[in-house]
Amino acid sequence: METFRDIPSLVAATGRSLGPSGWLQIDQDRVDTFVRATGEGGGTVVPDGFLTLSLVPYFVARLRRVEDLAMGVNYGIDRARFPAQVRVGDRIRGRTMLLTVTELEAGSVQLVARTTIEIAGSSKPACVADMVSRLWFRRRSGIGTDRSSQ
Repeated sequence: METFRDIPSLVAATGRSLGPSGWLQIDQDRVDTFVRATGEGGGTVVPDGFLTLSLVPYFVARLRRVEDLAMGVNYGIDRARFPAQVRVGDRIRGRTMLLTVTELEAGSVQLVARTTIEIAGSSKPACVADMVSRLWFRRRSGIGTDRSSQ
């Protein structure tokens, strides 16, 4: 896991891949729980890829930690694709890359990160998603600010 302590450290990581995470085995109980929560179809295939997409934060949390946050929110998805289906029993893992870090105001940023969820033994990923997040830091440092002077 990589730890980022401020906005400049996030900016410096732009374009660098983090991961892979450890493997997560998809079991029938996880699929059934997702189906009950969403009303999606069930069976031995993960419904419509959305269970896989919902695991993006799970994998990112195992690859990246940001310190000194007052708050962070998922702001949206710019793009999501599902090249291969995940089936019950498959093992999946994630990799992520910061595509952009944009300062909104001093002490807050918008991140766009591409997360790829891989399936063990498959040449195609299960999901590739560009997630948009907004982060607010406790200390109001900016991209060009030295935090030690605050």
